Amino acid sequence: NDALQLDFRSQVPLTHVSSYLDAVLQQSAVLRDLTLGFWQVELTPAERANFRFRLSDGRIAQPTRLPMGLCVSVDIMQRVTEILAGHPRSARDAFGKDPDVYIDGVRFAGSVDQCVAYARFIDARAARFRVTLKERGEPPMANYTFIGVDFDHAKRSVVASAKTLRKLANDDVCAGVATFDTLRRFAGRLFH
Repeated sequence: NDALQLDFRSQVPLTHVSSYLDAVLQQSAVLRDLTLGFWQVELTPAERANFRFRLSDGRIAQPTRLPMGLCVSVDIMQRVTEILAGHPRSARDAFGKDPDVYIDGVRFAGSVDQCVAYARFIDARAARFRVTLKERGEPPMANYTFIGVDFDHAKRSVVASAKTLRKLANDDVCAGVATFDTLRRFAGRLFH
């Protein structure tokens, strides 16, 4: 459900748009996305106690993986992805800058050599933490979509992606039918 996903994404606000768009001035980028998100994050036995719940028959159970559906789940996923990406300290120490992280997606922009090195770095961390990543193309990438924006490093241009424009065009606000909730979701789509 796209509306549900957008509501989750609105819980982790993006920083000012310029902090994401400046990356197009770099030579290239590398992208990585977590494949399954929440259900991939294994909890240690000590962490499992924090997510205990009572079954209908009265028994107490605890998950072995990070549960989805908690009101803080998106915030937790953001932190997990930041750690995987080496944000904020590991990547900065190794590459001189931070990757962009948004919930389950990571983007690192720089020179071709930096992007290839960062791809090795995050792929090694994913293997170490047993996290599966989606294939997003091999670095260096000059054209890609990140946070609903198409980036073209060769032309140094950015434009809202076709999917973003399609979602905005189908929104009730654009059709002139708006409640407070639809306005909130619309604003979330514009800025996320």
